[in-house]
Amino acid sequence: MAATVLVVDDDAASREMVCTVLEYEGYKTCAVRDGAAALHAMDTVRPDVVLSDILMPAMDGYELVRAIRADPKLRATPVVFYTAFFVNTIKRAEANDLEVETIVEKVGDILTLVAAVAGAVVAA
Repeated sequence: MAATVLVVDDDAASREMVCTVLEYEGYKTCAVRDGAAALHAMDTVRPDVVLSDILMPAMDGYELVRAIRADPKLRATPVVFYTAFFVNTIKRAEANDLEVETIVEKVGDILTLVAAVAGAVVAA
């Protein structure tokens, strides 16, 4: 059975591109525009991995992961950050404390993103 990836990004073009690539690689996807919508979606969609932007309105990626880690039913869900935010300035300690699997730059090679998702699925 194909792993399901919940894609969380406020940029519609990014969501669509990521979903297209992941579906081509054999994953099922569900896409939402912010952390609050992701938590709502996780009530019905039990993703194998959450792939989230960091800077978003309503609820950012850090807040989303805090909420996931606080919920006993969702706590073990692997999270990968996928962000245009300058990776060098990301609070890596905070991401590590939240057990974020990997941080991938949006401007990087798309194969790096696919590999990060695959690694998170295996780690799950």
